[in-house]
Amino acid sequence: MAYAAGSNRYLAFIKEVTAGTTPATPTLSKIRNTGGNGISNERSSLQSGEIRSDRGISDMRLGQNQPALSVPFEFSYESFDPLLEGAFGKRWLGGYTLSATVDFLTSPASTIDHASGLSWLDLGLNVGDYIVISNTDESGNAGLYKITAIGNGSGANDRLTVTLADGSTAKTFTADTDDAVTIRSGYKGGSFSAETNGITVAAAGKTYTAASALWITTFNLKVGDVIYFSGFAQSGNNGWKKVATVTDTVLTVDQTCTAETLSTGTVYMGSAVGYLATATSADIQSYTIEEGFTNISQYHSIKGAKVDKFSISCQPDKMIDGSFDFVGMTYTDFAASSIASSVTEPGVSTPFDSFTGSLSINSGAITESLAIVSGVSLQISNGLSRRFAVMSKNAAGVGEGRVNVTGSLNAFFSTSATLAGLFSAESDIDLSLRLVDLDGNAYLFNIPKLKFTKDSRSISETDVTESLDFQGLIDANNVTMSVLKQPVI
Repeated sequence: MAYAAGSNRYLAFIKEVTAGTTPATPTLSKIRNTGGNGISNERSSLQSGEIRSDRGISDMRLGQNQPALSVPFEFSYESFDPLLEGAFGKRWLGGYTLSATVDFLTSPASTIDHASGLSWLDLGLNVGDYIVISNTDESGNAGLYKITAIGNGSGANDRLTVTLADGSTAKTFTADTDDAVTIRSGYKGGSFSAETNGITVAAAGKTYTAASALWITTFNLKVGDVIYFSGFAQSGNNGWKKVATVTDTVLTVDQTCTAETLSTGTVYMGSAVGYLATATSADIQSYTIEEGFTNISQYHSIKGAKVDKFSISCQPDKMIDGSFDFVGMTYTDFAASSIASSVTEPGVSTPFDSFTGSLSINSGAITESLAIVSGVSLQISNGLSRRFAVMSKNAAGVGEGRVNVTGSLNAFFSTSATLAGLFSAESDIDLSLRLVDLDGNAYLFNIPKLKFTKDSRSISETDVTESLDFQGLIDANNVTMSVLKQPVI
């Protein structure tokens, strides 16, 4: 008899269009993970309440299906982007990569159909997005395009109408069907010289000021957009920065700057940046997830799975780790074959570690004079609850509760006692955790408004450490937590 081996086991998922329904002929994507307990189906024990003269229990039954899954992981670049949408209850605004089989059309002109009839809206694209299409069979079909319309071809919202990056010039494709391509979204397009446009940087206001109308008239920048600065003489003026306020000549960003006059640097307009924030209304993505034990050909799955909790932890001398906890509607028992038409391998980007990146509180970097932080963890909970009906063992749906962002911060107690003071004063503060991998790709997790809810100290012979729990609160922009994806250009 053969026995299952963990090294021959996988978890794989596909997004559902209708919660609880697996798309036809699904191509599943493997989930990078570090093990865990796999898919479970928790069922209550219904014991007969009959009272008998022989003191026996006459019968028992198993209750309704309550499928669940916890996926522990080491966090890595782009490996979990589709699952993060489920945790935050919202789709990425640009900045992600998807594989698709498409038909390039000559009539209607400048159009691309999804060969499987899937909705581009469901896949995360929107009118106004810039996309780069690569790996095309016909080299002339590759390039940078702007989406001007999303409409119906053979299916609902499965047709893109595009222009070149200028937003007006039509593109003539070479007709080609069933072309497996890579589509990267989020490109704003273009770059310009800071010196030519007279860009000066001011430290006090965190501003980049142009000599003439530029930021709105030329680039249509809005609050929340992200752009990349490179080659500035002051290193602190380089990197990804998010727009806090904008006029035609003055751009205010969310990070500290250093005064600089007429920089020779280059400004890139948001290439491949992704932004994801907690939603004000429930729009939580559902998934079908399969667990396969390939060396013994046994597979089981859950449908209608939603992310109940997402956690991430940064501790000294460790990889950045965490978990996704799913609540499902329907459980499918073990069978000898997979539900998938195919299963794709995950990416191979290196895990983030606790050495590379930064942590800030109240928009200022953590320094030794403030605290020596020895660990930080963040968690989103969506408060999910299954909805059951009579005459069915499976849930009819999964309801969403409030977005609850919590976490903790551990530090060595210092002379400033700053963190303890923030707790005592019930201060509203912000916290940002930036993770950077070996290639320079980064994610910036930000909680714009939180309060410490607990401050306790642990005393040993050598150290006094304090542990502070915190509660995230919704801010003026209706965001409790966000994540900004910052790839290397």
